[in-house]
Amino acid sequence: MSNNAIIAQTEAERVALPALVDRAAAVLSNARSSAEVLEARDMASVAYDAAKKAARFAKAKNAADSLIAAAHRAQADALTIEAQAKRRLADEYDAAQERGEVATVGKRSQAERLIEAPPSAADIGLSRKDIHEARLIRDAEVSDPGIIKRTLDEAIEAGEEPTKAKVRRAVLQRVAPPQAQPAPSRGKQAVREKVCAALITLSGLPPAAEVAKYFRDEDAAIIVNERIDDASEWLAAFAAAWRK
Repeated sequence: MSNNAIIAQTEAERVALPALVDRAAAVLSNARSSAEVLEARDMASVAYDAAKKAARFAKAKNAADSLIAAAHRAQADALTIEAQAKRRLADEYDAAQERGEVATVGKRSQAERLIEAPPSAADIGLSRKDIHEARLIRDAEVSDPGIIKRTLDEAIEAGEEPTKAKVRRAVLQRVAPPQAQPAPSRGKQAVREKVCAALITLSGLPPAAEVAKYFRDEDAAIIVNERIDDASEWLAAFAAAWRK
């Protein structure tokens, strides 16, 4: 692809991204039902993915800094809208539960369906993970109003990509701040023991593909998403060093 074609494609994406973000914002602003809030959330997620792709493409092709910055701005705005939608979903779902309009999280049993029990989260298109994350975002914003937008703005000001991982980290730190713990031993023996314990545990588990299914729609999936890349990178580096 020629430089002119790259510039034209990047510029077209830059122009289209704000429109995607604006549509998601408009849908959320005018939403009058949970279904419409879900639609806004999904639209914001699509805008985020498009902005993320545009920013990385522009960076890979050495596009102007202004184009990368514009894509990052759209990425942050889309994340902000998505978080606002999730907060509304948390509030509306909890209120509906209190009114008895929806059941507790999970699918209804056959017996419950026969007696026309209230629909579950799964029936209205929400997973346990969706509700859990929505509540975390809601609680973080209640605890520290503006925490998500501030986190994203700080990332942009630092020249960093505004990502979902940064939002998740900020939310978890606000909702469940780490408690002070005694400084762990950093001696070689302590490190060896931890590595051996981890290797023994991992090597004794069922197949990885099977274990991955255990985490779908579970609260622990947040920890996996947060740690998997760092853990994989460390283990690969350790294996390479060990085999030298």
